Formats: sequence, structure tokens, C-alpha cells
Amino acid sequence: MFREEKMSRPSELQLTNVTVGDLQSNPRGGKTAPILCDGKQIRLKLRGATTPFACSAYDQKSTRRALDIRTDKELREFCERLDAAILPFAGKLTCQASGYKSLAKAQKEGYDSLFRQKITLDDEGHTPVKFYTADKKRMTKEQIAAIEWRDVGMDLNLTISSVFVNAGNW
Repeated sequence: MFREEKMSRPSELQLTNVTVGDLQSNPRGGKTAPILCDGKQIRLKLRGATTPFACSAYDQKSTRRALDIRTDKELREFCERLDAAILPFAGKLTCQASGYKSLAKAQKEGYDSLFRQKITLDDEGHTPVKFYTADKKRMTKEQIAAIEWRDVGMDLNLTISSVFVNAGNW
């Protein structure tokens, strides 16, 4: 059943009380630190988002894939505000500020930056992420597996829950 949850447009979200928690090891062996805003995870709604590429992974067997979304001005400005709120925590995470990678990934000249995110998804459509059709019906794993990700348009409800730390880069 589709459930509308409290989400904010990027421009509506006030990043006045952002905290980054202690480093934790995740099940895949990576190190992450939780990000909270006013004691809660950051929850965004993006409408009319599009992808320039298919979901990709460093190796074809991995189910942890990158899903890049084209940014608009509102999302780029949100990423800049989030970057400014998170950077003061570099020392807590034993990182250099220079090793920080924004969620907005710069592209070559003439192209908008991309909003970087990760999704767990295998080739058969198995995923913990909930996908819905335009009429708010839950998609089957077969429907999810059939998605042609390149240039797909979608509305997203997403959660920014943590920052990933790798060898001093984050």
C-alpha cells in the first residue's frame, strides 16, 4: 500500500541543526556515520527527476549500484547547504575537509551536476526500495527489472541517512 510520508522539497528543508554521528561499520565492511537534521534523517521529495545513465556498479555482480539524478537549481542549492553543514564534522570522522565528496557530483563543462545516491538492486528486480507506478500501485520485481534506467523520469521520496567514509575520504 502506498503511504505518503512527511517529505520536504529541497528548498523547504532548513538545515539549521545538522549533526553527524560516530563512525560505524556497515554490513558490507564500509564505514558510515549517521546524518541527522533536528534529530531526524533527512527526507526529500524530488518531482520530475531524470537519470542520464543506467544504474551501475563497479562489478556486474554487485547489487549496490549508483543511481545518478540530474540536478536542478533547487537541488544544487540544497547540496551546497548540506555540504556547508557537514564539513565542520571532518575532524570527528578523522577525515580532511579536502577529501569530502558532495552529493552533487560535478560534470564536465556544459552539463549540470548529478545527485549521487546508492540503491540496492539486483538484475531480477529484488530490492528493499519500494517502487510504485504513476497510479500508486506497488511494482513487482519483474516490472522493476524491466526498467530502462537511462533517461527515465520519476518522482522520488528519498532519505539521506549517512555519510560514507573510505580511507579518509568521505
